[in-house]
Amino acid sequence: MPAREAIRVKGDYTEAHCSLGVALGQKGQLQPALEEYRKAYEVAPKNPTIRGDYEKLLKRLNPQP
Repeated sequence: MPAREAIRVKGDYTEAHCSLGVALGQKGQLQPALEEYRKAYEVAPKNPTIRGDYEKLLKRLNPQP
């Protein structure tokens, strides 16, 4: 997977973490996807796209009644 290789080379590559998060989420692997978004969010906490995607995934994992 190209995103994993990019992360291996440059661990703070936010776009790669997001891409991997999307791919994992599409496979239904929500917890690992959340971890990738968390890593991207830590690097770029003011990025509204990363923040929004991270929060959406959190809501999927912890739905409110």
